[in-house]
Amino acid sequence: MLSKPQKDKLNLKSKIINLLSKIKILNKYYSGTGTILMLHRVSNFETNKIFPNENLKVSPKFLDSFICNLKLNGYKLISIEELLENIHLKKEIKKQIVFTLDDGYLDNYLNAYPIFKKHNVPFTIYLCPGLIDRSITAWWHDVEDIISESDIIRFDNKTIVCKTKKEKLNAFFVLRSKILKLDKNQYFIIMNSFLEDNNINSKKNASNLFMQWKHVVELSNDKLVTIGSHTKNHFPLNQLSKKEIIDDVIGANELIEKKINKKVNHFAFPYGTINEVKKNEIEILNNLGFKSVVTTRNGNIYKEHCNFKHCLPRIILTEKFKIKDIGRIRRKKIVSI
Repeated sequence: MLSKPQKDKLNLKSKIINLLSKIKILNKYYSGTGTILMLHRVSNFETNKIFPNENLKVSPKFLDSFICNLKLNGYKLISIEELLENIHLKKEIKKQIVFTLDDGYLDNYLNAYPIFKKHNVPFTIYLCPGLIDRSITAWWHDVEDIISESDIIRFDNKTIVCKTKKEKLNAFFVLRSKILKLDKNQYFIIMNSFLEDNNINSKKNASNLFMQWKHVVELSNDKLVTIGSHTKNHFPLNQLSKKEIIDDVIGANELIEKKINKKVNHFAFPYGTINEVKKNEIEILNNLGFKSVVTTRNGNIYKEHCNFKHCLPRIILTEKFKIKDIGRIRRKKIVSI
């Protein structure tokens, strides 16, 4: 909970940013040469779910309207390949938008694809094959189900109370923090035990939430769609050895390429914040031959990114996002390791 002085400081900062964003010369400086938007799900909201998972969504109605408004405001909606070409050539182009979606949710195919198709908008899906072939669990949804149905849960011999809505939200963040710190062996042992103890059928959850390979193949045959990689098992890479990272990334590429009969040239870090992606992970991915690698670090694209295509920032698209917010993203160092 923020104190009153902290809230006042935050409100003042927000007002200053709003004022600065109205100054055209500063707006150009902050908005850069383009923006990669990050989505996960395109689906209607559910009232009985936990905020962190619901915040991964935008509604189909919002996406349709947002694309229309981008076009009305003079934005060019391009593919990741075209963006790379433009920054490589250092073209003086403003208002470029690239749409990307992570993981491979079924609603990407059912809801997002028809909207992008309707507006002739290119997009990239960063696919996690383990979620598509149901060999791994989407733990964030499994944890949500457990928390929603429980007042008290035990995880790794620790007890967490989650009776109230506030406690359930706190429990989710506590578990998320613990899970992201598990190494590969710990993860399978602890998570399998946790799910089994709580009678969670993670494969059933995955079947309801994620695409099948037939959907992926159909999408890959559309020129609007770029299929990228998101690792095979969706581990935070800072918890893996160099060999484990390479095996997970190359393994995902091989599975995807075999299914779609195309080379995978683009990659997205799972949990790609500065906490999970540092110099070591960036250097490893830089040596694996991808044309581009995106993070979840917040920021726009600048001409200087022609030298940093292995750690590109993105801006998360939420239901509350406004087009004018694109010019309000504070310019940071091109790469901060």
